[in-house]
Amino acid sequence: MTQSNQFIRRRHTFIVDLENDDLIDGKDSFEFTDDNQLIIRDFSTPRQDRVTIPLNAFAPENPFYKALNSVDKFQFTWAKDEKYQKVPPFEEVIEPGVHIDIVEKTESVTDWDSLQQGFESLGINLNSTTMIEGPGTRSYSAPLPSIETLVNKLIQFLCHGEAEDSQCFTDRNDLKYADSLTFNFGRDPLKSNQQKTDLVFEIYWSGSARQKMAEELGIKEQVLTKGIDGASTSQKVEIGLLNTHPSMKIEDELVLTGIIRELGSPHAEKILLNIAPRHLILRDQSYDVKFHKPLGLHPRQQITLYNARPPLNPEHAECSIFAKYTIPKSLFLDKYQLADLDRSTSAKDATGKLVALWGESDLEAPVWNVEGWGSEALVQIFDPKEPNNPNPLSFTPNTKSKFEFVFPLHSRYEVPLMNITVHDEQIAWPLLFWACEKKNYNPADELTDMKFHQESAKKIMSSPFYRSSIGGFNELFGQDVSFHHLEPAQNRLQSSFHIPVVLFSCYNVVGLFTILSILGGFLWIIRKIMAKPVLKKEKVAASPKQD
Repeated sequence: MTQSNQFIRRRHTFIVDLENDDLIDGKDSFEFTDDNQLIIRDFSTPRQDRVTIPLNAFAPENPFYKALNSVDKFQFTWAKDEKYQKVPPFEEVIEPGVHIDIVEKTESVTDWDSLQQGFESLGINLNSTTMIEGPGTRSYSAPLPSIETLVNKLIQFLCHGEAEDSQCFTDRNDLKYADSLTFNFGRDPLKSNQQKTDLVFEIYWSGSARQKMAEELGIKEQVLTKGIDGASTSQKVEIGLLNTHPSMKIEDELVLTGIIRELGSPHAEKILLNIAPRHLILRDQSYDVKFHKPLGLHPRQQITLYNARPPLNPEHAECSIFAKYTIPKSLFLDKYQLADLDRSTSAKDATGKLVALWGESDLEAPVWNVEGWGSEALVQIFDPKEPNNPNPLSFTPNTKSKFEFVFPLHSRYEVPLMNITVHDEQIAWPLLFWACEKKNYNPADELTDMKFHQESAKKIMSSPFYRSSIGGFNELFGQDVSFHHLEPAQNRLQSSFHIPVVLFSCYNVVGLFTILSILGGFLWIIRKIMAKPVLKKEKVAASPKQD
């Protein structure tokens, strides 16, 4: 950090058991001390931290500072590739691995050298050629099972060695056990205390992740403080001990209750908060993913959906179910083939509709000629009961069912390997979610209908837990659309597959036979073209003259 007086806002939210009074008011689990500290002794509760830091708190020579100052918006998300428990109001599904989205400034050039320098220590090859053009952004994606190298880089960037434990951001050991982490810059301010140049970090730990951390590190208690002695930054630290209200339930809204308290304040404030979350988890709807076998060069990925039905009353909202795919560059999608998903024929019914496809789409390029990291696609899934009338509302509410959706993929030619005939790969599971838009009961005219949807979007964005996302499928939906996510049926959110490759020792032989086959076919075609057909002469009998 620089030596100027800067202001950092930290919010630590714990989802606690409200029926246990000692958990909140007593000294067993959460103790507020007189010297601006919170002592935490309970490690079973989920936790979310939001840290807001002004960009000018960093030295201008910092590579990240220079890079972020050259872009309009920047978003970084990471999540582990295993299923973890999400609780309201933190039910946004973050895709496994690293995902980066950038909106470039129109009047200046992005500092790619600084961005590349900032991420190269993470093993991320971030540059203008590896990124793909997405809906409104340039994006990058890569698997990153471990967050440890990322944690060390963030601590180095954010705290600049001010303290050994670096609580100017959050505890180093805490970060290593996080389930997800997001980092946004340049998002549009929604409140008076927000700035477009703020860096906003959000970190989430499930209860099991915090328990694992406590057991492995031998921690009995943690201390949250308002600041660090000798640090150059001022901090405002707010603590929230919350949960959903046990007796107040609204179809697509949440009522939160509990207490909030700012460190340094002598009293806690009880709250009752009504919010409309944009993301919700459907506990009774799930899905599984597998590949058809044998795989070959044209693998087919099957999604099995269990109990899929609209999460909201069809009279109140229009809901459609979607699958969002993230495809590595070892695979590609044929947009012409996918265009047939919504075409019914005598041989098959319509199964879905390709909504959007972006990224690497060359149908012939081998993997070594593909510069971008891969591609992404958003597909709407149709109700198999009504294939000829793919209305998403035809999913019958309150019925339990199971059906499959098959998605065709294609393998790129891989680099030949020594003594190996297959190349092992992994692909992240697609995200499955319902996208729901509320109905306007009295759409008197276009203007009133527009105001209705604007008010719906405003209520969603007014939540203190709302995160403004850029890039990906978010850009394809209106701001008043809510997402209801199906639960993965497995713990590991990756599918393994293999691509057949030629043996390196046989490469020359295969190449020779390939050339001979092409040459032979070419000569055969030439021979057919050059060969002239022989016409047989037919004798025509002279007709007798007619008088």
